[in-house]
Amino acid sequence: MPRTGDGRGRARDYLQPVRRVAFTLRETEPLAEHPFRLLFAARFVSLFGTGMAPIAIAFAVLEVRASASALSLVIAARMLPMVGFLLIGGVIADRFPRGRVMVVSNLIAGTAQAATAALLLVGTPRLWELVALQFVGGAGAALFMPALNGIVPQIAKDAHRQQANALLGLSRDIARIAGAAAGGVIVAAAGAGWGIGVDAASFFVAAALLAPLRVAKPEPASVQPFVRELSDGWREFRARRWVWLVSAQFAISNAAGMGSFFVLGPLVAKHSLGGPAAWGFIMTANATGLVLGGLIGLRIRLPRPLLAAPVCAAFIVPVLGLLAIEASVQLIAVAALAAGLTAAIFTVFWDTTLQRYVPQEKLSRVTSYNVVTSFASIPLGVVGVGAVSAWVGTSTTLWASSVAVGVAALATLASRDVRELGEPSRRFRLAGPPAGSGI
Repeated sequence: MPRTGDGRGRARDYLQPVRRVAFTLRETEPLAEHPFRLLFAARFVSLFGTGMAPIAIAFAVLEVRASASALSLVIAARMLPMVGFLLIGGVIADRFPRGRVMVVSNLIAGTAQAATAALLLVGTPRLWELVALQFVGGAGAALFMPALNGIVPQIAKDAHRQQANALLGLSRDIARIAGAAAGGVIVAAAGAGWGIGVDAASFFVAAALLAPLRVAKPEPASVQPFVRELSDGWREFRARRWVWLVSAQFAISNAAGMGSFFVLGPLVAKHSLGGPAAWGFIMTANATGLVLGGLIGLRIRLPRPLLAAPVCAAFIVPVLGLLAIEASVQLIAVAALAAGLTAAIFTVFWDTTLQRYVPQEKLSRVTSYNVVTSFASIPLGVVGVGAVSAWVGTSTTLWASSVAVGVAALATLASRDVRELGEPSRRFRLAGPPAGSGI
């Protein structure tokens, strides 16, 4: 929409209505391309198995040692390398063909899960064995995400890139929901070993689907030592104010918002909302919102794509406030649905924006710094929220977390780079044609 010189024109520009949200075959055009179909199918299969993993691993650990400390140790063993190896994965994915990196990632994760399943099926493994295998699996999985975000511009046309990201988001959320449901049934009927075995098989199937994918490696100006490439990625990340501002905002939002939601939400549900069934209803609403948000992300266009960052993050604030006042389950569920919906929409716009404005040969490294900055704070938030709530109480902690999320959103919104990215009158450097995009 052309800008005008008066305030009303500027307001209309910022509040320009998005295009109608109508699902048509045009939104599935990326699936017409064989390389994207391979990626879509592989991603769905592996995430279906990943959806089973938390249930299967939890009951596997409890069979070995029925203690919360043992379970937290195994979970931490998988999460920590997923943070630490992301930066390594970013360099690798910018140096080697990304399709091959994703195949290797799936093979490492699948082998670790297959070994875990074998130990459970033939006997009772020791705790250190489960810890070591989950560490290896987490390291393998960490290689995947930077390669995934980097490969999308290589196999999806620029005009269809948002739809491609939305379809991948939909596959992620639907697969995890279906996998969690199937995991509960399999673990209850056959045991944790079989559940983890299915997860292992899903990684191997995904690797087989990705093996025929032929995508050229990125073409940097020159091959640099590993540490130099890592530092180049950091400089590229830091040079774009909108990238590190949004990453910092979500570091705060994830620590305070998601930490409070997942730690204090079940506590409120147990004491005031009716127990596990009420919390399950709220979580289902949140998952439904993620799927709906992915569908909306297929269609809508925003003239200022990064406005979705502060706005969408703020939707967790009503959820925390309603939990703090112990509102009705139905009202909290509606707020949780809205939070899930907006989170999915933001993810689509964020991935597409990174792919448009970050050079292809550095995209995986910038992605890895973004993910580490945004999500490394979640474990700290989970631990911190528990400690703070024990000191000042559940309700006060929920209110404090909602304020922290709101302040972070407002601070991000104050940046012109975030507000006006995509505006024709501002000069933002585009990434240009994808390097090494031969298939």
